[in-house]
Amino acid sequence: MDIKTRASEGKILMPKVLKVMLIILASIIVFFIAFFIGFKLKYADTFYGHTYVNGVEISNMNLEEASKAISKVLDNKTFVIKDKKENIYEYSLKDDFGLTYELQESLTEIKKLEDDLGIIEKLFTTKNFELDNLKIDGKKFQDKISESEFYKSGSNDVTKDAEIEFSESEKSFVIKKEHQGTNLILEDFYKSAKELIAEGVFEVDLTSGEYYEKPKVLSDNEALNKKNNSLNEFVKAHITYQVPGGELICGPLTYYKWLKYDEANGVAIDASQVERYVQELANSYNTYGNSKMFKTTKRGEIKVAGGNFGYIVNKSKEAEELIKNIINKETVTREPIYSQKEFSSNNGIGNSYVEIDLTNQQLYFYNDGVMVLSSGCVTGNPNKGNATPSGIYRVYNKQSPSILRGQIDPKTGKREYETPVSYWMPFNGGIGLHDANWQPTFGGDRYLSNGSHGCVNLPESVAATIYSRVNVGTPVILYK
Repeated sequence: MDIKTRASEGKILMPKVLKVMLIILASIIVFFIAFFIGFKLKYADTFYGHTYVNGVEISNMNLEEASKAISKVLDNKTFVIKDKKENIYEYSLKDDFGLTYELQESLTEIKKLEDDLGIIEKLFTTKNFELDNLKIDGKKFQDKISESEFYKSGSNDVTKDAEIEFSESEKSFVIKKEHQGTNLILEDFYKSAKELIAEGVFEVDLTSGEYYEKPKVLSDNEALNKKNNSLNEFVKAHITYQVPGGELICGPLTYYKWLKYDEANGVAIDASQVERYVQELANSYNTYGNSKMFKTTKRGEIKVAGGNFGYIVNKSKEAEELIKNIINKETVTREPIYSQKEFSSNNGIGNSYVEIDLTNQQLYFYNDGVMVLSSGCVTGNPNKGNATPSGIYRVYNKQSPSILRGQIDPKTGKREYETPVSYWMPFNGGIGLHDANWQPTFGGDRYLSNGSHGCVNLPESVAATIYSRVNVGTPVILYK
């Protein structure tokens, strides 16, 4: 009896429990459906909680509200630059750099991305988004930066590649180490700043040196070291010139600038610079035609101007010899190569010379400082335009016998004269010393009426004595 009662009682209880459970389940389902519908309705056109765009919170905002909030921040955003001295410079992205961006399409895309997230991520996860269309105006950026103090001061310290220079103290070529300067390359800096801003980074630190121009050639560069070693092979010559009044040194300090280098041919000497140096040498030591003080036999010391006597540097031969000295790494002491030279004594005239006093028509011949002879002479007739020119000359030829020939007369086609002489010693073009057996007397005023065409007429014995002792190069000094 009792068992049945319990059984019947159990059958009564089971439907009640199930009913309660169904009601609870139905309530939960209704709640979630209602919550989901409400959730969808609430966030149909607004952003979910914990949503940020470029650091700006737009939670629970619609597109218009979010756009205004982001614009307000971006339009007041600054770009911060810290220079090498840790000074801080701030620039308005909008006003200084011309910041532009597009929000409507971007925010619409962000909303779609949020809608695709799970419910938990939508409600409880912080969501950070970055706009990928922040742009700045390149010209405005570069103009603004180029006016800045840090850019101008940095431009004074320019990055330099390692390079070869000549060390005067070491008398050799050395490699000067590269230098890292602080000059910004505006175009490159703009590109970097553009990328940073696009990524939502609004500051840059220049102290790292990342944005400065970098050296392209370093001191350990193989090609640079090869060039340096090659150049140093050509700075071992030392030329000491013996010049009037002392010595002139032509060493590495002088000629290192003449060396040039290329990868294909190695080191060469710039011939044009050598020629320029030799020209300066000639300008300094050529004395051709210069005035000289001369102690005359009867009239004391006078200045004699003009003529063709003096040092003449043979520029072409000297340039060739100098290049050879350098290439062969020679240490030499020598004179420049001259076309003609002076003598070491008597103010360059030496102690053997012919002296002619044109005013007194007197000739003196000195050999090794001793007067060998003195004689009257007949020089050019000034009244016929044939005056013998004064100056210091040199005997440039000797001929015995010889024939003196005048100019060709255009009317007759014949020479004005053809006169044989025994001794001919020219010193100034067609003017020279020679015997003149047609002159009955020598000296005095005869030259004013019966003078020569410019030559110095001498008695034959005098001409013979001089001819036997003078050499090509012997000075002839004529003065009035």
